[in-house]
Amino acid sequence: MTKSEASQILAHRSGKRIRQNGGCESGIRSDKAARGRAGGQRFTVTGRAVGYYTSGARPNWTRLKSYRSYKERVQWTASAAGIRLPLEATEVAPLIISTRLFCSSRVPHDPEHVHKGIVDALFYGAKGGDKHVGGSFRPATYGGDDLVEVEIHTSGIT
Repeated sequence: MTKSEASQILAHRSGKRIRQNGGCESGIRSDKAARGRAGGQRFTVTGRAVGYYTSGARPNWTRLKSYRSYKERVQWTASAAGIRLPLEATEVAPLIISTRLFCSSRVPHDPEHVHKGIVDALFYGAKGGDKHVGGSFRPATYGGDDLVEVEIHTSGIT
């Protein structure tokens, strides 16, 4: 997806995020046709992305609160797109999660941490966690709207 396509997906007028091809005001882009192909599902998380965060000996409470809020937004968006949470991946049925980050400014985002944060949000409390999850992330694309495209596939590996 190019920058212009990303800006066509969402219009930021009066604080609402509107999907151009579906009229959905929730800011969700779900590709229902992809669900039939190898268990693939897509959704788009709008707004500024927040990367994975763990609290250490001296946690940054503001950053932790921001990360938890972002995880809730990812979970809500995935649920609204028809994805049952928490996801479960097993040795027999591993999952592949790919992310693509779009940023409106050149403030440094770490696509790897954003990817890990999204995987963390989708596998909350799951048995085995995200042990059997693979995937990829692309370098950040700057200009346009703040959003992350997420694609989930079954790997087909047995």
